[in-house]
Amino acid sequence: MSAPVAVSVAAALWLGCLIDGPPAGAVATLVLLGAAAVLASRRRTVAALVLVLTAMLLLGGALAGGRRQLRDASPLTSMAHRSVVGWFAGRIVTEPRDTGFGRWAIVRVSRAGPTTLAARAVLHLRPGDPADVGGVIAGRMRVSTLPDGGFGAHLRTIGAVAALRPVSTLRSGPAPLLLRSTTMVRRRAGAAFERALPRRSAALLSGLVLGTREGIDVHALRDAGLSHLVVVSGRHVAVLLAGLLTVASACGVGHRGRHRLALAGLWWFVLLTRWQPSVLRAAVMATMALVAALRGRSRDTVHTLAITALLLLLADPMLARQPGFALSVLAAAGVMVAVRRRDGDPPTGVALAVRATVGAQIATAPIILTIAGAVPLAAVPANLIGAPAAMAAQSIGVIAAALAAATAPGAVVVARLAAVPLAAFEWAATAFLRAPTLTVRSLPVVIAVTGLALLVGRLAGPRRLRLVLVGPGVLLLAGVAVAGIRPPDAPQVLRLVVADVGQGDALLIEAPDGGDGARMLVDGGPEPDTLAQMLRSRRLRALDAVVLTHGDHDHAGGLASVLERVRVGMLIVPAGDPALRDAAGSAREAVAAARAADVPIVGAHAGQRFALGAARVDVLAPTPLPTPGAGRNSRSIVMRVTGAHGAMLLTGDADATSQLRLLARPDRLRADVLKVPHHGGDTNTEGFLDAAHAAVAVASVGAANRYGHPHPTTVADVAPVPLWRTDRDGTITIELTAKGPVVTPRRPRAG
Repeated sequence: MSAPVAVSVAAALWLGCLIDGPPAGAVATLVLLGAAAVLASRRRTVAALVLVLTAMLLLGGALAGGRRQLRDASPLTSMAHRSVVGWFAGRIVTEPRDTGFGRWAIVRVSRAGPTTLAARAVLHLRPGDPADVGGVIAGRMRVSTLPDGGFGAHLRTIGAVAALRPVSTLRSGPAPLLLRSTTMVRRRAGAAFERALPRRSAALLSGLVLGTREGIDVHALRDAGLSHLVVVSGRHVAVLLAGLLTVASACGVGHRGRHRLALAGLWWFVLLTRWQPSVLRAAVMATMALVAALRGRSRDTVHTLAITALLLLLADPMLARQPGFALSVLAAAGVMVAVRRRDGDPPTGVALAVRATVGAQIATAPIILTIAGAVPLAAVPANLIGAPAAMAAQSIGVIAAALAAATAPGAVVVARLAAVPLAAFEWAATAFLRAPTLTVRSLPVVIAVTGLALLVGRLAGPRRLRLVLVGPGVLLLAGVAVAGIRPPDAPQVLRLVVADVGQGDALLIEAPDGGDGARMLVDGGPEPDTLAQMLRSRRLRALDAVVLTHGDHDHAGGLASVLERVRVGMLIVPAGDPALRDAAGSAREAVAAARAADVPIVGAHAGQRFALGAARVDVLAPTPLPTPGAGRNSRSIVMRVTGAHGAMLLTGDADATSQLRLLARPDRLRADVLKVPHHGGDTNTEGFLDAAHAAVAVASVGAANRYGHPHPTTVADVAPVPLWRTDRDGTITIELTAKGPVVTPRRPRAG
């Protein structure tokens, strides 16, 4: 099979996995492959290839569709819809992760009471719960459906069908010996790194060597185009194999012995780094190359990459939906194409590094644009500094990790040598944080300019091609850079932007102030990426204030990232709730990020008033003194923002208890725009929604959320006031003009 054919077949299978067709397509696949074999025997290769590609498309859909049907038919799925509490047993298959959704790991469930099954679930861990990869756990647990939003979508892409929460002490059993050895090395290496380096550098070195994410500002690395360096991939595998082959050669091991040792070490490393999609891709490619070398054959790298993608998708069609797998394959393809030898000697040194970086960035740009909404233009200079530094630190870290298994003091001494390259890497990550980015809006312009340059260069001849390409390219980069550093658009009237962040709240209030405008962010939604994309698209590098209305994760998840990367005048939290002690972890992270950035933290309570540019902000809730037994929603901050042409009532998640107190002064609730409380939930007291006498109502709500928001009762209570919803209308902008509120949705309503 030639490389172009292998690439086409792998791409067709990949596309089929994304389409997710019916399992019956497997029968049609066999028929088409048989017909293709007949045509190929008669030398009708083009027709045979078309049939093979069609067969692969159907096969991918059949495999993915079959996985989906098996998942939906699992007994665990039906138990989750009934919130069953019972005895479950299974094996932990991923490292535990600490996120804004708590500490969790993926478990392969093998038994539910007397029922034997095979399904994956996310296990929400408590302090002290066993969490060793490969270990067996058992106990009484409650099974429920997966959460809405990006977290739930991520869990589904890795095969989870339900969520488990322990209700009693979990029993545990040991992992297999090989996995226990890797767990021991991971723990000793992590401990050695922490003893040798400052906390932030130690976390970064663990990421470079072991692929861990704890303690690393992944979003900052992504903004600088360096996040791929802390994902275990081909670079890690190359360093490992080079070290193993060099040591084996120095010890006098023969050719075949060296390659067999490299194969064994490679797959132990896969276990050590917990079989991430990117390292699986690199390991399969390296295995094919080592086996080919053992047999005395050479193999084209593009052909090897295509066969690797084909094999992995056949083994697990759900990999097609995982961004890590797509980024790994596309980045490898981009590097291969960029450095592929055409005429003369291949590039070396800086030229090789530049071409490899540019190739990887171009190949992965569509995926990054889809995920993050922007591609950093400073990725090339950042990688020219960061990639060699990361390679040096990683090489030192691998040696230290190997020593940690035998001697902790020796590992600490070696790990300290990584301080210098880590400092260079961290400098590259921070120096380019505020660099301009390529967004979806500017993508058509880039494509048009590049296409025009290629066409003109083609017509002008090869000698002038470089000049034609370089000239517009430089002008384009300069234009994008100027666009990226120019100040944000100044608001002319009081403006409210209700961001589409799924099931959560993130509101941006902009007011005129005679200059670039004053801005206040109210809550941050459940995830940092969506909010960061909105701020980046508006070129916002500073906020006068950030408000955390209360401590729920769907309001606090994105705030820590904002406080770390944007200049913030003050963080406003509910008064009488010191440090939000009962809040979600993401709310506590936001408070910690504010303290680390020396951002003043202000407790808000009813009766306070402050200016936001030409607008006035009145705090209506919570009460100055804490209410015994009150929940977080009862302590939610409620504000009325008044401008030259009207007012907005921002209600957070205020519940009936809070609303009853507010109705004591109904005159303070009057507003032209009402942000419906609690995402439109049925938690309102009678008369509260009517008290605003609003002309426009807006609800921040996630599409197809499991809570049924907005509740039909609330929708009926708001009527006949027009209700705008982020699940239908996308990000909603409302401006208070002299003629009344003007609403601009990102997605026009159908019809």
